[in-house]
Amino acid sequence: MKWMILLFLFGFSCASCAENWCTNGMEMFGNGDVDGAIECFLKAVAVDSTDSASYYNMGIAYTAKGDQGKAMECYRNAVEINPDYAHAYHNIGVIYSERGEDDNAVEFYRKAIELNPADAEAHSAIGVTFERKGDYAEAIEWYRKAIEIEPELAMAYFNMGFAYENLDNIAKALECYRKSIEIAPAVADAYYNMGNIYLVQGDCDTAIECYRQQTEIAPDFAGAYFNMAIAYNQNGESEQVLECMRTAARLGLQQAQDWMRDNGHSW
Repeated sequence: MKWMILLFLFGFSCASCAENWCTNGMEMFGNGDVDGAIECFLKAVAVDSTDSASYYNMGIAYTAKGDQGKAMECYRNAVEINPDYAHAYHNIGVIYSERGEDDNAVEFYRKAIELNPADAEAHSAIGVTFERKGDYAEAIEWYRKAIEIEPELAMAYFNMGFAYENLDNIAKALECYRKSIEIAPAVADAYYNMGNIYLVQGDCDTAIECYRQQTEIAPDFAGAYFNMAIAYNQNGESEQVLECMRTAARLGLQQAQDWMRDNGHSW
């Protein structure tokens, strides 16, 4: 489950000189000079302390640097100046989500939705918070709302599949995983989760195919090789079992390393 920082860069509502610094900051950020962008945004708000857009953009820049504390401070300054700044509320929610403070996250996602009902990502993010609490039915309702707004939101389908899987509605889970892949073929975890379902069902050939597709997208994910080895083992294909276990062991998976050692193999 992933959170989406809204990366909309705005350069309006600045005094003349501040606007120039804001524009320069956006250009630097776009060129990958994050520190230079921050310097420009700081100069913009020094000239015009009511420049909510520069505070917001600076929050994005600090997010890119991994400094959540500074980013939060900037987003809060933005909404203090402009209480209708929906994107800033959304990004505050993202930071709370990443901190595991779900109740605070939902408060800010709801505020973002109140100001911008078309914020599909905020709807989906609220679904994630309910999913983390184990309220899968409520999570599904929020994912549905997100998809109604943005039908091509692949992660909402993926997360809804995970919620259905936890409710033991396997048919719906597979349907959602397949839809997420249809929209975004690089959603590797959808292949992995489908593989696990087919493995439990005893359909080892289909499970193996899912794991193989997952490893094509994410070749360093040891768990897929390990589970593929289990599927091959159930099919009685010993050479493939060893090959997959060796790959998983080389990728650092302790269970695979233990299996290789216990069976007299090196990796």
